[in-house]
Amino acid sequence: MKKVVEERIERMKPLAKEKGFSLKYGEKIENHCVLSGIVIQNLKENICPCVYYEKNWDALSDIELLEKLIQFTKKIPKINIEVIFDKKYFSEHVLPIILGLENEEMIQRAGLVYRKTENFLILFYIEVERNGIIKINPDYLQKMCFTEDEMIKLAFKNLEENLTIETIGDLISEIDKEGDIPRVYVVSTKYRQYGAPVILLSKTYEILSKYLGDKFIILPSSIHECLAIEYDEDWLEEYAEMVKTVNRNEVDEVDKLSDHIYLCDKTGISLLK
Repeated sequence: MKKVVEERIERMKPLAKEKGFSLKYGEKIENHCVLSGIVIQNLKENICPCVYYEKNWDALSDIELLEKLIQFTKKIPKINIEVIFDKKYFSEHVLPIILGLENEEMIQRAGLVYRKTENFLILFYIEVERNGIIKINPDYLQKMCFTEDEMIKLAFKNLEENLTIETIGDLISEIDKEGDIPRVYVVSTKYRQYGAPVILLSKTYEILSKYLGDKFIILPSSIHECLAIEYDEDWLEEYAEMVKTVNRNEVDEVDKLSDHIYLCDKTGISLLK
């Protein structure tokens, strides 16, 4: 993808210059994926968003794509820099993200603050606009005058305040055993964005154990939410295969959390299959 995008940028540069814009290649690492994009800058302004390349853009002419990029620059919300560096805002909005262990090398290269557990990597971020985030690196954390331990404590406090648990009956009806549909709960945050870390909260276990028993199964739907279901030894293989199938056919690669299923009990989260 990188070569395709770079070649297209070179073709489009003269067209962009005529309209008062410059183009260059940009990319970001997002959950074991490298996303290629085009950085477009209005030469009269200091705004230069990176628009990540979509496969359907191959069908657009260079002129059509350039116009699409230019329109994107007109829709960028203004970010309040003062808010980003406000300690109170930071303390109330910092939150964790969990990713698979296979992401560790990429995270280290990106220079982000993270913690490693037996099953997941935990990163941290603040939301700056709806659906826009800043991931925390050591320099930013130092400017905010928080230690990593202080930040982590705040992040999980904020996460617990945003915890949501909802019942669901028919989502996995394909594994219905002679009409006996398992009790299933969706666990996430109220905005369903990067909500999977709630499975690490003791409060999540305290609530779900009242309905699912002292131990239950976590099915990772994505980095945004997970499912909790009653423990059934006879169905572990089917649950594991279901997670793999959904990841393969339904979940965007950038949103994938894990191909495994997990046990949740009073000791925490552990790998099942």
